[in-house]
Amino acid sequence: MSYEWFAVNKSSQTIDVWDMTGSSIIGHLYQREAFGRKYVGSGYRQVRFRDGSGNVRDGLVFNTDYLPSSWETPCTNYPYGTVTLDGQTYYTFMFRRDENIYKPDGTYWGIVLAGKRVACLDATSGSSHPEWKCIQWYESSRGWATVCNDYGYGFVDTGLDHGSMPDTISMYGTW
Repeated sequence: MSYEWFAVNKSSQTIDVWDMTGSSIIGHLYQREAFGRKYVGSGYRQVRFRDGSGNVRDGLVFNTDYLPSSWETPCTNYPYGTVTLDGQTYYTFMFRRDENIYKPDGTYWGIVLAGKRVACLDATSGSSHPEWKCIQWYESSRGWATVCNDYGYGFVDTGLDHGSMPDTISMYGTW
């Protein structure tokens, strides 16, 4: 798995998030809150999260060696379900609102509709956009279809700008 993945704080702790200079706390990751894990450093992580004002921004989590590993649980540990397509089993996530799908180069490709699912192999997210989840399939009104046929995968906006909790984020599982 890459260093970038879409994660959920499944620990019982509230995790402090600091600004990019490490000088002040800019928010928290609450229990069951989703976020993009962007970079791994020795004893810290860079995350993309939704702050208390509703802004999606980057921050730092320090002293990660002393936090329970469940604070950065891959979203695929709590999928909406699974589906087998072309002999491969994928994790699925449901969408509560329409969200864009992007090609690996970041250009717009299509849309996943509210009430439909996406399917992925793991929790990988984008390196430039860790709030975009890597997917291989999406559910259309005609059934399952592959994403970005030229690439075999794409990225869907998880809707972190709308919310980060299980009942407010666009893409949800069972966390």
